[in-house]
Amino acid sequence: GLGAAGHEEEPREMPQEAAGNDPDLEIPPEDIQGTGGRVGAGIPMPAKVTGAGRGVKGPPGGFAYREWDYRHQSYKEGWARVHERALREEDGAEAAALAKEYAGVLRRMKRALQAQKPTRMAPLRRQFEGEEPDLEAAVQYVAERRAGHAPKANIYLQRRPRQRDTAVLLLADLSTSIMAAADGGARIVDRLRAAMLLFGEALVEVGDPFALYGFASKYRDEVLLYPIKRFGDPFDARRRAVLGGLSGRLATRMGAAVRHSTVLLQKHPAQRRLLLILSDGRPADYDDGGDSRYLQEDTRMAVKEAQDRGVHAFCVSLDPRGGEYLPLVFGPGHYLVLPHIDSLPQRLPEIYLRLRGHQS
Repeated sequence: GLGAAGHEEEPREMPQEAAGNDPDLEIPPEDIQGTGGRVGAGIPMPAKVTGAGRGVKGPPGGFAYREWDYRHQSYKEGWARVHERALREEDGAEAAALAKEYAGVLRRMKRALQAQKPTRMAPLRRQFEGEEPDLEAAVQYVAERRAGHAPKANIYLQRRPRQRDTAVLLLADLSTSIMAAADGGARIVDRLRAAMLLFGEALVEVGDPFALYGFASKYRDEVLLYPIKRFGDPFDARRRAVLGGLSGRLATRMGAAVRHSTVLLQKHPAQRRLLLILSDGRPADYDDGGDSRYLQEDTRMAVKEAQDRGVHAFCVSLDPRGGEYLPLVFGPGHYLVLPHIDSLPQRLPEIYLRLRGHQS
């Protein structure tokens, strides 16, 4: 079954670009061959997965999850282990520069969102308590008192707050390939930072509860989930600065990240729960034996498990070859390939709002 998701103590990672602290350099030579499993914009991974992997040598603790092995048509129980890590790569100046660069997009987006907002619900009249007086009831109350009656003091209006019926967790692939340039020479990571910032601003405007996470992996026993903003956290300057400092590292064991995100979403009270995954390539890790189908099939099962638990998964992909595997993993209608990464910052909030409107 799904692992328990209590809070684990979060060791904080040092900035990835610090000298001598490149996590990709830790991958042993025997796991590095060929051009790698990444296809995002034709970008190879720095390491090619080759075989059975190193066994369980990762850090202690974490959350154990099963993994689907399509070759045996069965689960390997407790096979993958997820660790939550806090990012220390804060860059407030970059976040501010991006906010300035996309100020026009943000203004247009907020205007469109305000136009879509429903008017406040019709108030409940003649209540015994409320935030404002019901003038008609108050006049009648005074008149009845003057006439010598003992009227009930139900002289208030109540306005029900709009129900927050959709919660969303945005899960971003932070593997090494996001540091490379794609079409037009722009780095994927630059558009990813902007997209997550605009997404956060849009969700604050809409008022839906949301969480922002990144993920990467280094073998089955070290799948890393980075809580950038948990449910209930404010979308404040520090969290914007973390988005401004995002960088890429390691590989993409997506199934385990989806399972952990599903547990996090299940814990959040909402009528509808959406897991929005942002990736630039197919699932791959250093120990999948070079079998690209292995982690694709496991991710497909993780998505199905999420659906069975009331969590709707949708993938926004920047991989021009995404059509080769996304229909299998997510199902028709549950993914979108963006051909140009420059459109990501503007499109991501639009995609969410469309999904939010169409969920049943």
